[in-house]
This record gives sequence, C-alpha cells and structure tokens, in this order.
Amino acid sequence: MNYGRQPLKVRQRTWNWRWSVPLVALVAAVLVAAAASSATFSTGVDAVTAQGYLAEVPGEHRSEPESGGDPVGDAREHSPFAGDNPVTRLGDDLAAGEIGTDEWAVTAARLLTGSSEVPERYRGGAWDPTFLMSALRETWPSVGSTARDEILGLGFYVEGDDVLFPPALYPAIGCVYSTARFDVHFDSGTAGWAGSCASTPAYAISTGTYFENAWQKFVTQLGWTAPPTDAGPTSPGCVNTGGSGRYDVFVSTPSAGDPINTAGAWGYTQTTCAAQSGTGSLRDNENSVARVEQWAYSSYVQMHPNPAALPNMPSDAITFFLNQIAAHEFHHSIQFGYSILGGAWIQESTAHWSATQVDADAYNWLFNGDFLSAPDFTLTSLAGPSLRPYASWLFHQYYMEHYGGAQRIREIWEQLVATNDTGSALRNAMLAAGTSLDAVYKNFAIALKVMSDNPANAPYTFLTSDYWPGGYAAQYREVSIEATIPFTGSPAIPYDSRFAGNHRLEPWGTDFIAIGNSGGLPFKACVSQVELSPVMAVSLVKQRTGDEVAAVQAPVGSPPCFVVDDAPAWNNFTLVISYDSVGPVPNLNYYIEVALISYPGAATDWYFAEGYTGSGFQQYLDIQNPGEVSAHVDIKYQLNGGGEVLKSLDVAPKQRSTVDVNGTSFGVGPGKEVSTHITSNQPVVAERPMFFLYNGSVGGHHNALGARSPATSWYFAEGYTAPGFDQYLTLQNPNASTVTAVISYQRSAGPLPDITVTLPPKSRTTRTVHGPSDVGRGHEVSTKVTSSQPIVAERPMYFLYGGSWDGGHAVVGANSPSTQWSFAEGYTGGGFDEYITVQNPGLLTTTVTTTYQLGGGGTKVTGLSVPSRSRRTIHVHSAAEAGRNVEVSARLSSDQPIVAERPMYFGYNLAFDGSFVSGGHDAVGITTTARAYYFASGETTNSYDEFLTIQNANPFTAYASVLYMHANGLTESRRYALPPNSRSTITVFADIGRNKYAAAAVFSNSQIVVERPTYMRYGSSSIGGVVTGGAAVIGAAG
Repeated sequence: MNYGRQPLKVRQRTWNWRWSVPLVALVAAVLVAAAASSATFSTGVDAVTAQGYLAEVPGEHRSEPESGGDPVGDAREHSPFAGDNPVTRLGDDLAAGEIGTDEWAVTAARLLTGSSEVPERYRGGAWDPTFLMSALRETWPSVGSTARDEILGLGFYVEGDDVLFPPALYPAIGCVYSTARFDVHFDSGTAGWAGSCASTPAYAISTGTYFENAWQKFVTQLGWTAPPTDAGPTSPGCVNTGGSGRYDVFVSTPSAGDPINTAGAWGYTQTTCAAQSGTGSLRDNENSVARVEQWAYSSYVQMHPNPAALPNMPSDAITFFLNQIAAHEFHHSIQFGYSILGGAWIQESTAHWSATQVDADAYNWLFNGDFLSAPDFTLTSLAGPSLRPYASWLFHQYYMEHYGGAQRIREIWEQLVATNDTGSALRNAMLAAGTSLDAVYKNFAIALKVMSDNPANAPYTFLTSDYWPGGYAAQYREVSIEATIPFTGSPAIPYDSRFAGNHRLEPWGTDFIAIGNSGGLPFKACVSQVELSPVMAVSLVKQRTGDEVAAVQAPVGSPPCFVVDDAPAWNNFTLVISYDSVGPVPNLNYYIEVALISYPGAATDWYFAEGYTGSGFQQYLDIQNPGEVSAHVDIKYQLNGGGEVLKSLDVAPKQRSTVDVNGTSFGVGPGKEVSTHITSNQPVVAERPMFFLYNGSVGGHHNALGARSPATSWYFAEGYTAPGFDQYLTLQNPNASTVTAVISYQRSAGPLPDITVTLPPKSRTTRTVHGPSDVGRGHEVSTKVTSSQPIVAERPMYFLYGGSWDGGHAVVGANSPSTQWSFAEGYTGGGFDEYITVQNPGLLTTTVTTTYQLGGGGTKVTGLSVPSRSRRTIHVHSAAEAGRNVEVSARLSSDQPIVAERPMYFGYNLAFDGSFVSGGHDAVGITTTARAYYFASGETTNSYDEFLTIQNANPFTAYASVLYMHANGLTESRRYALPPNSRSTITVFADIGRNKYAAAAVFSNSQIVVERPTYMRYGSSSIGGVVTGGAAVIGAAG
C-alpha cells in the first residue's frame, strides 16, 4: 500500500556564521521596510525560496481585527528582510566565489557607513545592519591588511583583534522635548511631520512618554540597573552631549550621513565614546555596583521613521513605530549598563521581548512568522529568515511566564556577561532557576503547537492573551510543519519514514511532524534515533478543530512511543521533536514508525455457555489484554434457571489476569452452574480453563476460547454417548427475553427427531445428551442448534477412554458449515489416538479431501464420502490416513459445506519428571487462516508442558514471531521460520523457561494456523485431589 510518503524537506540557511563574537554597540530594530521581490538565494550549502514582504499594511494599526479578517494581511506572514537585498546578494557572491573575503569586508563596511562608493549591485532593498556588522567582526581576522586600512579609513577602529563601529557624529537636530529623564530631539519642518520647536508634535511627546514607561517598568518596578547618563565628566573621545543628566533620544529622517541609509523605520543605540584603549581608563556606570564596564558609556538612541518610504501607512503608524523602537533601544542601553556586548541573539531577542512588557499591544506578533516558519533552526541561530532572532522573543515570553517572571531574563544577561557565550548563559541561568534549558525548550516547543492561552493546556501555553490583539489564535499564526505522514491503512503495513530517508534536526531546533490519521483509528507512533546521542525530547499534541483544548501525551518505552487509543476524540495529531544540544555536536538524525493499533482476534465481548463451580470442579477465567492501555472488564455470570451476578476488574496492558470463578471476590462462588458474558472497554481475549474430578472418579482438565458473539446457529461435529462417555450440551441465553431453541442430533445411523427447548432470560440451560430424553447411550452423534434469538452453545464431555485414560474436553460450537477446515495440532505417536469427526448437515452427500502437513515438511492426501445429515469419523492414526508416529496438521476441503472437529486421547509423560498423565482434548477447526493469533492461558510450571503448533499450508517459507506477555508486565519475543507445507512445534517451556505464567500472541507475514496443546497435573482441595489431563485451543484469530 502506498502511504504517499513524502521526501524530507531540506531547509536552506542564509549564512553559516557562528556568531560567537560580541556584538558592536550598533543595534538595529527594523520594523517595516520597503517591498522586496521573491527570490531564491544560496550560500553554497543550502537553498531556500524567500517570500517578499508586503510593505503596505492595510487598516488602522491599533484597530481590532474585523470579523473573519486579518488587520495586517500578509504583513505578519513574511520577513521584512527576506528576498533580494544587498546583504543576500553580497553573501551569494561570496559563496559563489565571485568576490573574495577582502572585497566582501570592504563592501560590508561601506554599506554600514552609507558610503557613496557602494557598488550599484549592492544598492537597494531593506537589510539589517546588526547582523552585517556581526558578520564583519566574525570575518575580521581573515581580512588582509590593505582591506583593513580601507575599512579603518571609513571610521571603524580596532580594539585588540576586534573591529568596532565608528562613533556616530552628533546628530544636528534643533528641537528638544524633555521629560524627567529623557531629552527627545526632533526635527521641525520635515516633510510629512507636524510641529515645530515651539509646538511639540504628538510623536515626540509619545516617544518621551514611552521611554518613561520603559524606565518605570525595568528600572523602577524590576530594579534593573539604569544605563549611564551624560552627566559628569567624560572620558577622552566621548561626544559632549550636553551634560543635562538626561538620556538623549534623536528622532530624524534618514540621510546620506547616517550610518544606515535605507527605507523604513528603524533605530539603533550608540555609545557616545570612541575606543578607550591606550587613551585613558574605562568608565564605571555610576548606576551599578562599582566595577569597570567596558561599554558603560553614556548612550544615545537614534530613531529613523521615514514616512516618505511608507506612503501607505496611516499617520499614527509613525507614533506606533517610534514607541516600539523606544522600548527595544532603551533595553539595549540597559544591556550596555550591564557591560553586555556579546550574544547577538540574546541582545536582540530580549530587547524585542521588552517592548511587549512595556506595552502589551506592541505588535510584536508581526514578527512571529519569521520564527514560526523556521522552528527547525537552532533557537539561538542568526540564520534563517532575517527577523527570526527578533521573533525569538516568544521564547523569553514563555520562560518568563512559566519559570519566575521577568527577573529570569536579567539572569540570562548576567550569565552572558560571565561567559560571553549564548548557550552557556542560557544553560547556567536556567539551572540556577531550578530547571534546565532542555525542560524549558521542550515545553516551549509544545506550546508553539498548542497555540492557545486556555488554562486547561498549562504548562503548554502563553498565559497573557492581552499580548495578542483580537485574540491569541487570531494573531499567532500556525507553526510550520516539517512533514506530514498521510497515514491510513492496515496494521500489517505500518508507515516507516526510513523508506524516504532519516529526518535531520539542528541542535535546539524543533520538528513538527503531523500524522494524518484518517478515520480516527487508534494508532501507535514511535520515534527512533539513528545515533545514541544527543538525546531527543518527543511529545505528541492532540487537538480538535474548533476547540482550544489540546492534550499533550508523553511517550513510553525506548524508543519513545505513543499509543493513541482515544484517536476518535481528536482530529489533529502532531509529533513535537526537539533536543537540547549546541556547539560542535552532531545534528539529530531520527526516523518515525506509525502503525494502526489493531488486535485482530481480540474483542470487547466474550461468551462461555459452560461453567460449573460445584463439588469436584475448579473453574477459572483467563483474560488477556494485548493492548497498550488498561482494560476495564465486567464479568456477568448467568445462572441456571435465570439471574445474573456482576463482577468487575481492570487488566493491565500486555498482561493476563486470572479470575477464580469458584471464589467470591471476582467469581460467582461455589455450587453454581453458570454461563459467562465478559465485556471490556478495550479489546481482550478470554479463555475458560477448568479442572475437575467428575463423579469422584474421572479427573482431568479442559479449556475453551470463548465465543465473540451469540448466534442463531451452532454446530458440533463430535459426539459420543457409549458407556464411559458422558456428553452434555450447555445453552446460554444472554438476552433479556425468553428464547426458543431447536436441537437436531445427527447420528452415523441417521438423524433423530428435533427437540425444542425454552431458555429463560439471562440464563444457562444444560441438556444431558447421553440421557434417554435426547440421544441415549451408544451413539456417535453430531449436533445442530438453532434459536429464535442469538444464543451461545457449548458441548462438554467427560470420558474413560479405552478403559484407562480418563478426562474431559469442551468446545464452543461452530456458527456455520464451511468447505474449508484447518487444524494445526495433531500427533499419532505412542500413547496418542487422533480422530477427525466430520458432520454433513446438508441434504447432499459430500466428498471430503484431507491434506496432512507433516512435521518437517511433506504432505499426505486422503479422501472420504459423508452422506447427507450424518456424521463420519476419520482415524488419523490409522495407516490409511496420516499413520503412526507423526506430528501432523490437517486441512479438510469439501464440495459441500461441512463441520469438522479433532478429538484426541492420550497417555503422556511430563517432561520435567516423566510422570504419567492421561486425558483428551478436542478442537473445532478454523475455517479461514490468519496472520495473528492470541492465547490468554499459558503456564510453564514443572507440572505443565505447553506447546504451540503452527500449520503453514503455503508452498513457501513463512515467518512467525511469538510475543509472550508475562504476569509481571514484561514481554519477550521469538522468531521462527516455517517451512512450506509443514507443521512446526514450539516448546514453550523451553522457549521462556519454567515457572512462568504468560499469555501469548503469534504474528506471521503469511496466512497460518496456530494452536496451543497443554499437558498437565493439577491438585487442589477444591476438587478433592490430584488430576491429570490436557487441553488444546486454536488461538483467537484475526
């Protein structure tokens, strides 16, 4: 079956910079840029198609979204810096070898300083100066001396082995609006701007207010260290900003003399001092503890909203952008006060986070798309969509909300100062907070998929919906899905991603793998690593369309697996896969397997017509749960003459529970003739073993697999009422009303008149077949039962065979005749007599062909004619049939529908001590072969010899695996090759060892038949002594 496996998606990276060098004091926050066309760009490593950014933002920016619409349209879908721009073209040319490192570095420096000598190819389009400067610093050690001299001639300077941005010229802006702590410098008369020095424009007042709000939030409320002011003496090389004791904020339109000459609205923070190396001592931030802080100089903020570049923006958008930039840039000023210069990702992501803390309606969600479209990039990477580091503010927001508030962000800064390494800073800060980056990142990744602020989803939520104008889900945008498994189909053909290739994931990245579970069928999904390390984190998110409540399921086992038994309750399933690693660690390679959970042969209802807890009888129920979750089981005991007793229990997954029916805890108590109806909320398998000392003299054991459902027809091929054989027919009526049943006995000598019986509601009724009211003594007999409503029929027999082998057997009848019957078990060695009884209930004589599959391979074929409405017996151990001393399976085929059973009688020596046991067992054949068989009973104590016999009637080798489910919950498996046209025997007590209580399941790649013969010795006070016997059961097939 073709599951439509998809090839793995390969994401492309824009640059492969490690970004380990401290960031220059220039920090840009670009909010809206001019449109850039779609393009495909490459670095020589990967390739990705980048979507252009739609600069036009329709509607009023602070309005609520209209019903059914999005107030920002595509603005939140794409990156302002994606597509064709100077930086991507420069990177393409370097990767293609069209320019060298020196030319790249000089061009980058010219771009950063707005030089008129920038080549035409690298002009036009919006780009981010912060990361270009970081790249230049990363490249600096490889730049040649000539190129270095040209770069230094542009105003850059060197401190140690590091190149730094030139100090900006003091902006010549004539108007000032002052607040308590800030001087807002603004233009008067710039096109598109209102106001003059005498009449302060609204945007200047709003900007001052926003800076004050930022101060109130971070300095006053949170107690973070304020940045240094321009008060007091200045060090050599510092710009004299007036010494007002306030912080300077400059609002101007871009010009050729500004550090960045581009379209849009952006800002940066710049120290007011040049390099101090060799020119004097470093400045101490007077607002912090006494220490030397390399970058603790008075700082100013430059902001450039350019209305000419954004003609479609509403007039208040300028105010909005200034406010957003204000919080971001003031945050950088605070960072400098902590002497933070390294960790570009931490600087930008936390600065962007800060804007939301000052104003919940800061429109940070506009940036989310760049993060959510590339979740498989390393969290702290500066590669990928251009605004992804800014959009990483989501991580800090989640960390703050769930792990102790905003102070946790400052702790990351402090660790960054101590380590100058982003990864170490995050790890150390979170360890100090009592958690780990692994735990935080795993839960954060899940929250990206859960996408809800509903408290029912905690801890996988963003808690404050106020940050999402119009509602959380309306602005959040769905996280990108790495791949979709279009999973449907058969449990025998699971999905395995290795057919398409392993998945690959970067450190601190997340893959979201959707499982297309068609039809709401239960399934199991496992995620396996190719390498032993690093260790991944895996969760499964279950969601419903239109419902904000999600369920997050943790895996079990190794490899981690998810069993989804409640699939009908959900229609969206996503694996969230991440791992905690950074640095020179191999990427995570993994693969996924998904299979429907199906237990063919198991069922939620089982019926047993026979049962007796009177003197000399001990009855049990073995209930096997082959599933992955606990099964709640109700047992309804239906008594002779009517009445019902209910008991309940839970059966653990992959285990077998045994119920003592003679007892009162889960049984019906002693002295009862009883039928049983078992119901379960999960598919289970049920057998009914019984041990007996019948009439005080006939000891033995029989076992039966229950019926999955009642029926209106039941057939029994076997039956014998000669002296020494007592035969019964037990009828269970599980209905709430009286049922009429008709019993037809078919003897070798011909049929008898039908007998009609009345079955009370919810009752068990017993017919004595060997009694004079039914068949009487001395007959070989088959039986057919029909009823007005569905019932269950079973035939127990007790015997003294050959005058010395005592025992009993019981079978649930067949529901209908068939032209095909199979038996896996069969043995004709010394001490074993095997028969096959054939019932022809039809009106025509039929010819029956028996094909014997012999142990080790080979076949023998014989034939038989059976008259209408009669019964015939095949002596399998005779020379005309299989003969003596063979292990044998049998397959019967006929030209008219028949019913077949296989009674066997034996004297057997137990393997452990050679003690002799005798008895008999019987099985109704199976009409269709199967690939799965379940057995609820099973025991390998010293007094039990258990086997599994397997018939492979195919003309080719088949393979079978046996899964043993132990009473303690452990499982173990074995695998076997089955020769063509053969019968194979598995000695279970040798396979798993002695003294085990284990249910079993047998699976094959081909159609087979599996049966479980058992030989035993049993002693109990409930039956008054020690008995021997055996039983054979064909497994619950599916």
